[in-house]
Amino acid sequence: MKIGQPITVKVFKYDPAKERDPHYETYQVPYQREMRVLDALVYIQEVLGHSVAFRWTCGTKKCGACGMLVNGVPKLSCWEPVEPVMTLEPLPQFPVLRDLVVDREEYEGVVLDLKPNLIRHQEPATFPEALSHDDFEAIFQLYECLECNLCVAGCQSYFTGTFVGPRGLAQLARVACDPREGMKRAAVLGKRTIFDCISCYQCETLCPAEIEIVERAIEPVKAEVVSEGKISPKVRDYFNAVALSGNPFRLSRKQRGRWAEGTGLREFSGQEYLFYVGCVGSYDEVGQKMARSVGTLLSEAGVSLGILGSEETCDGNEVKNLGETGLFRNLAEDNIQTLKKRGVHKIITLDPHALSVFKKDYPKLGGYFQVFHYSEILARLMKQKSIPLSDYRVKVTYHDPCYLGRHNGIYDPPREVLQNISGLELVEMRRNKAGSFCCGGGGGNFFTDMVGGGENSPNRVRIREALETGAKIIAVACPFCAKMLTDAVKTEEQEGKLEVTGLTEIVQRALR
Repeated sequence: MKIGQPITVKVFKYDPAKERDPHYETYQVPYQREMRVLDALVYIQEVLGHSVAFRWTCGTKKCGACGMLVNGVPKLSCWEPVEPVMTLEPLPQFPVLRDLVVDREEYEGVVLDLKPNLIRHQEPATFPEALSHDDFEAIFQLYECLECNLCVAGCQSYFTGTFVGPRGLAQLARVACDPREGMKRAAVLGKRTIFDCISCYQCETLCPAEIEIVERAIEPVKAEVVSEGKISPKVRDYFNAVALSGNPFRLSRKQRGRWAEGTGLREFSGQEYLFYVGCVGSYDEVGQKMARSVGTLLSEAGVSLGILGSEETCDGNEVKNLGETGLFRNLAEDNIQTLKKRGVHKIITLDPHALSVFKKDYPKLGGYFQVFHYSEILARLMKQKSIPLSDYRVKVTYHDPCYLGRHNGIYDPPREVLQNISGLELVEMRRNKAGSFCCGGGGGNFFTDMVGGGENSPNRVRIREALETGAKIIAVACPFCAKMLTDAVKTEEQEGKLEVTGLTEIVQRALR
């Protein structure tokens, strides 16, 4: 933007003590070099002379006081650059005190109830005492929390009623993971659950301190709770099913490869790629349909791939998410041994959850493989014109899976697949890419349903957002998303108006 160029700033205005309903007021602010949102608000207040209530203290991303929505995304106004057109609103889910200022008292009470202070049951053996490097590494980042509540404002699970929220868990974890701590921290959770977390990574995307909240806070606290046996029957049953059957559906391992019957796909015996399907693709009806479509299309396009069939077992991602570290390690080590024995070097996954755990966690246990999501291979094939296509005239919106997008930064390949289909119109939902809204199936919720399926459940909210685009198809690249959104279409009574369809199924409709 040029110096002096007018910026349009639309500001949420509401005084609940005097007004019945909120409204918006729009201001024109001249752009200044390196201007931040906070600078624009100060200009409106001091130069234009208009009263707008907003919080700020340091102005340097140190205090966390100035959080608000900037064009629908929780941001710190002191650090967020201005845009030519902006809408500024208070952080969602918190009661509005006035305009952009919200009441954080209730959530502060939730955090205090967790007793987020170190509790010593014995005096230190030496003074000054020193933490080992590994112990310090585990907790130091958690002390960077600004207490800005941006993560809470963006959390899809907190306001289901019982979840402690990402910030609460971050502050709990910094003492729970401290070796000097003398109390079992599972006891302080009370009625507050931690298993509602759907591992969408939105908290990490929004965190101005760049804290790895899921890995350093949420999963370690879950692991402690699991080790103390403080888990719900749903979570316990999930662990038991995976441990006994190798899948959460409690179905026979012999049935695992039946989805491939009639596709021509063969057992892996030295092909270039292993096609790893996962539990949902192997046993769930919607997932099986996606697996057959992906496997068939890639094979017909000349990709050399094979499957493990009955020898495939759970990848363990959701087991790790839910805190059963021992079971996860057993699954991962068994899988690594199987893959190495078969001579697997390259893996194509149907499931972004499997992609993530293979890429991030298996190498820590000695499992080094080249891992791709099928959309990456498919996008490459379409660029090479390896798949002959004709026109397919339809309006499509694409849903970003959390484990493909925020977890692994893969946003473009699925869109490239759709954009290579002549006649197809791709429209984005208002929340997309890094700001996408989760389907609600992550963190084991696909199997445990801890979050529940009420009117504001994530999958139903997402379907309503898709309908806003006017699209006839919501394209998906994950079997978890496919199932969750298909169910939501039925619950929202939108069958016939919106169809949930896998990427390869759309490509197959466009085949010449």
